[in-house]
Amino acid sequence: SLDHARRLAGDGVHEAVVTPHVGHPQFPLDVSSIAARTERLQAALDAERIPLRLRPGGELHPSAAARLRRDDLDRIAQGPEGARWVLLEVPFSGVDRAFVASCRALRRQGFAVVIAHPERAAGLLDDGLRLLEPELAAGALLQVNVCSLLGDHGDEVRDAARWLVGQRMA
Repeated sequence: SLDHARRLAGDGVHEAVVTPHVGHPQFPLDVSSIAARTERLQAALDAERIPLRLRPGGELHPSAAARLRRDDLDRIAQGPEGARWVLLEVPFSGVDRAFVASCRALRRQGFAVVIAHPERAAGLLDDGLRLLEPELAAGALLQVNVCSLLGDHGDEVRDAARWLVGQRMA
């Protein structure tokens, strides 16, 4: 974490949000521990004189969108009161109706949705974007990873990432 923070600060980043996996079946995490963990990491950055401010957050697994309470969602949400958004992890297996239902569940609780790394979802350009159209129309945003743009996840992911950015969709 310290090495990554040094790289970020060295590249001119002054503030970052930590995004541990939340609600993922393989990575159990007590949402209420994120703020304290972030504070401990911030203290380590400060001790190393790394000029990077951290904010607590999380990347929500779609299966948890309907079962987390609003106060837990608030712990990982970003933005001011009345304009809060949650980072929602897209399934690598592809966008499906269950994922779209997760987006709707978050909106029903008053959160906007930022869809994390959609370029990594199988078949995104084939059918996934069509399924996401109602969510995009409702205000959801797409977030593309730099490593995808660089081709770290293969040609299909790179091409999808570049297409999304080129179309100004991400």
